[in-house]
Amino acid sequence: MTRYSIDPDRHELIATWGTGEGDLATRIASLPAEADTSVLLGLARALSHLSDAAWRTYTHPASAAGSLEPNNEGWRREQERGHFLEVPDAIAKPNLPSGGSMVVSYSASSS
Repeated sequence: MTRYSIDPDRHELIATWGTGEGDLATRIASLPAEADTSVLLGLARALSHLSDAAWRTYTHPASAAGSLEPNNEGWRREQERGHFLEVPDAIAKPNLPSGGSMVVSYSASSS
């Protein structure tokens, strides 16, 4: 699973992953020099959570749950997998706070 971190000195977003023989890293993007470190850490955390969720769809496929009937575990896994189609738009047009609040989706299978 890919994990994300920042290099605050170089203002870069870094992706890392284990290989079994050690970890590899690569620079993903340059980051704005004026961006606050806490904001950049939040970005790295959010991308790592997204990577974890994507990895879980691979390690816990809907077909392994036994039933795809509505409201069963397989059905919930299928629903989660379908939400990944929304990721590119969510990254391009994030749901930023408006008037002091934001809508946050709920995932029943986040355990």
